[in-house]
Amino acid sequence: MKNLFKDKIKNNLINQPFKCNLCSRYLLLGYLFFNKNFLKNNKFFLTNNENIFYFITSIIKKHFSYTYLISKFNFKNEIFYTLLIKEEFNKEYILNKLGIDICYNHKMCCLSSFYRGIFLACGRISNPELEYYLEFNISNFDKYELLVETYKNIGISMKIKKKKEIILFYTKSSEDIEDFLTFLGDTESSLEIMNIKILKNIRNKVNRVVNCETANIDKVLKASEKQIEDILFIDSKKGLDFLTLELRELAIFRLNNQDISLKDIGDMINPSITRSAVYYRIKKISKIADSLRKTDD
Repeated sequence: MKNLFKDKIKNNLINQPFKCNLCSRYLLLGYLFFNKNFLKNNKFFLTNNENIFYFITSIIKKHFSYTYLISKFNFKNEIFYTLLIKEEFNKEYILNKLGIDICYNHKMCCLSSFYRGIFLACGRISNPELEYYLEFNISNFDKYELLVETYKNIGISMKIKKKKEIILFYTKSSEDIEDFLTFLGDTESSLEIMNIKILKNIRNKVNRVVNCETANIDKVLKASEKQIEDILFIDSKKGLDFLTLELRELAIFRLNNQDISLKDIGDMINPSITRSAVYYRIKKISKIADSLRKTDD
């Protein structure tokens, strides 16, 4: 099932304007360093997202004067886009050309762009209607250490899971996901998660109330069945005149109102009595019925 929410976020990030001249360089750095499809001799990359492909290609062309070859191919009914760079294009050269020291104290707008590039390269976020989950799929331990080091700057708690040669850097905290998206500049998606969370809480609260009321109704009906059974048994054996006036009044009221609680009975009787008083009288009726049953035995 296609994750439309993730695609929407990536499109939002592509359309975010850069705030300073260095931001596009940081985004490109984040994307190329963490893109596991930046292949073999580091001379080309591929992706199945057309929008991301042309966005990153435009930034590469802005900073590097090379001979490029753009192509696309079909693999398992999915279109992949490739950019072949014929000249030297490796990690060290990218750093030197972009003029970035990744250990330097970056401006926040540049750090945000760096993470935009990382998320576009290897990030995944679940549909918040189903679950809260943000993940970075890292295929190189050096890249993982770089991610951990820079992540300290934005104060978001991430967990780590290693699977063979893959490192998953993830969080299931909706608050951290909201903060991360806000940090990237995608406040629209962050607010959408907040609204979804509010609606979920409302639905859960309504369900709890409904379930509680249903359970209470079932409990009342079950108790009422026993009470009515006792009253009818007394009536069949001795008649309700056998009961005292206050017990007879309650017995007749219960027969005529089989689906209400003891508290409601107490409120409706004139003069009204407490739930405890109603329960006490019901217990007396039950004992009388049990006594008559023993006599029959």
